[in-house]
Amino acid sequence: MRSTFASALLVSAITFPYLSCAQKFVQVPIARVNNGDTFVAAVNVAVGNPPQNMTAILDTGSSDFWVPATGSKLCADPKNQCIASNKKFSTGSFASNSSTTFVAGQPNFFAIYTGGVNVTGTFMQDSIRLGNTELKNNTMGLSTQAQEFFATEQNPTPYEYLPLAMKSAGLTNSAVYGIYLYDFRSTEGSIIFGGMDTAKFTGNMTMLPILENSNGQATDFVISTTSLAITGGSNNKRASTNIALPNKQTPVLLDTGNPSIDVPLPAVEAIGNALNANPGPDGSMHVICDIAIKGMNMVFGFSGTTIQVPIDMILTPANNNDGTQSKDNNGNNLCVVLVNPTANEDDLVSYGAPFFSAVYAVMDLQNKKIGLAQAKFNATESNIQEITVSGGNTSVAACAEIYSGTWNNPRRPMRTVPLV
Repeated sequence: MRSTFASALLVSAITFPYLSCAQKFVQVPIARVNNGDTFVAAVNVAVGNPPQNMTAILDTGSSDFWVPATGSKLCADPKNQCIASNKKFSTGSFASNSSTTFVAGQPNFFAIYTGGVNVTGTFMQDSIRLGNTELKNNTMGLSTQAQEFFATEQNPTPYEYLPLAMKSAGLTNSAVYGIYLYDFRSTEGSIIFGGMDTAKFTGNMTMLPILENSNGQATDFVISTTSLAITGGSNNKRASTNIALPNKQTPVLLDTGNPSIDVPLPAVEAIGNALNANPGPDGSMHVICDIAIKGMNMVFGFSGTTIQVPIDMILTPANNNDGTQSKDNNGNNLCVVLVNPTANEDDLVSYGAPFFSAVYAVMDLQNKKIGLAQAKFNATESNIQEITVSGGNTSVAACAEIYSGTWNNPRRPMRTVPLV
């Protein structure tokens, strides 16, 4: 199997010295679900015995895995979506007294998110089923309430991030996983724990170092972005508008759980001008949906590579209160541009689900690196290969230059039941 994998990589001019001939990985489908005016990436999981089915948001912006407790204050609040309402999806909830393998853990579990939302509860151990694979005795949070206040503490009881727990249990040979989110209008993507699908991307995969935070730890998926631009235009006339970022090497959080692209307000305004956007009644940017047929792209630059995201992957229909699509005075359908300002000018930039629609990402927790490659659109073939890590090094042809730096620890948006 090694020669087959090497051939696949040579086509893309990549060499991974830590690729194994054995094939041990866990593939889980990613579904796009409608959550009101936005779409979220979710996976089906089952917790406990007998299994209790739930929907987990695929959230690389948070390392905590927790489930909402049935009958809790958290689930009593409709905005936490334990039960479906108003055409929004539901996460489901976990009844601990219905599981024969549930083990209560220590108190004081909490997860902190943007806006001061603090999800609290207790630790627990139980089985998790992902696809056809069962991870037994996994430590996770059992959340009972969400409060709005700011805290800076971390969980006093450390526990393994899910991909690390899968490696420790022998389900995979590495704490590395590949994400193919694809377009939110498609049926599904995939996440492959311990592997990657080489048929889902084209060109080189560039490995980029995860930046250390102000505490000297590389604990979040934050890398350096070097540029942002809008390219393309009407009448087949190519144009390019460079969007100014705060720094030449701007830290950016790669966050599948974020339904938008979050950049400072001046950058949002520049993007709006490039797209001839107008403000909607809710403050979002509206454009004529047909702008997508003009061959426009949002181009994200990193050291050694760029990722092109077609503009239509950053648009979603603008709806009226009655659910019908909004139109301008000429009867043209209007769409929302999924680009939002950060709360403050110095807040962390975040590239969310629209960015992941056009990228194949490999998250290497062991070597603290992220691989990015241009995703293939409408890819129907699959070539899943296992990845193992040895020696603590990642060596990739045309590997990105390593830039050192730090970033301030962010408080991320609330995601119900984050997965990874």
